[in-house]
Amino acid sequence: MAHDMKWSKIQVLGKGSYGTVYLAIANRVGSAFSSPFSGLIAIKSAVFQNSLSLQKEAKILQDLVDCPETIHYFGNDLTIESGVGFYNLQLEYASGGTLEDLIKKSGGKLVEYDVQRYTRMIVKGLRCIHEKGYVHCDLKPANILVFGSKAGRGNAVKIADFGISKIPREENGFVNRKFCFRGTPIYMSPESVALGEIEAPLDIWSLGCTVIEMITGKHVWNCTGLEDLMFQIVFGKEPPNIPETMSEHGKDFLRKCFVRDPRKRWTAEMLLNHPFISETECLTATKIRLIGCSSSISRRLSFSETLLPPPGFYAFPSVLHGHAHYYGNWQLEWGYGK
Repeated sequence: MAHDMKWSKIQVLGKGSYGTVYLAIANRVGSAFSSPFSGLIAIKSAVFQNSLSLQKEAKILQDLVDCPETIHYFGNDLTIESGVGFYNLQLEYASGGTLEDLIKKSGGKLVEYDVQRYTRMIVKGLRCIHEKGYVHCDLKPANILVFGSKAGRGNAVKIADFGISKIPREENGFVNRKFCFRGTPIYMSPESVALGEIEAPLDIWSLGCTVIEMITGKHVWNCTGLEDLMFQIVFGKEPPNIPETMSEHGKDFLRKCFVRDPRKRWTAEMLLNHPFISETECLTATKIRLIGCSSSISRRLSFSETLLPPPGFYAFPSVLHGHAHYYGNWQLEWGYGK
């Protein structure tokens, strides 16, 4: 899905393990480009040899083109710079940055009626993603983009960054109850950490972590390092701490996200009908708002860094000297319980 679009870089917006994101201006566009973006686009770029995750993301975004709550994809192209080939994704530009940025700009937390609105948008995006057979695998505020207000309706948010998403009919890569990572540890669910079970309920657990972060400005777990975090996620008897300042509907919504057995955790479809983010509730909230107007096996890691183990290895975090090491035969016994 490539369109007749030429563009020029303006500035760097950010860098990550996937490559670099640039703000760019489209000089000539095809029929897929729409005027509301004022010619500004985002270019996600990587050296071609290292662009497999971007190529995967392009295929996923093509499949999600009818989902308004995921970032819009215009196409892709190849460019040559100083003799080096680059693979580029052409994406809509989020002038509001990320949800993580918005939380920081808002004094470290958001008011609940904004949280309700944003959560509904995210859940609608997850419903579409899951209906098409995908699992995002790395849902968090840093991977949710913010788009500016239109006609006084307030900001909109969209899900982005599908580079490590699980595609339909993809098998879970880790079996025999190996301890493993696929995503960002502090947003991961018990079954994904302990069993390598990467299914739609993982995204729902990550959603709960994201909602708490919007409300409090803090990560859901209070931990000293990776080992402590993993043991809290896997062996904790209680769900993560739910903010006392939340409404009763909000607290109940989070309890539905944090059911430890993924078979009983609520789905995105079910959550859309929850009173906390029901359409009526979010419309009321909007009115209130308007009135108030590395490739090595051993490397340094953070529990808030997106992790994906090298092929053929199972990840076990050791926080000795702040490093994480991978072991192929470390086994963890864990189950859902009764």
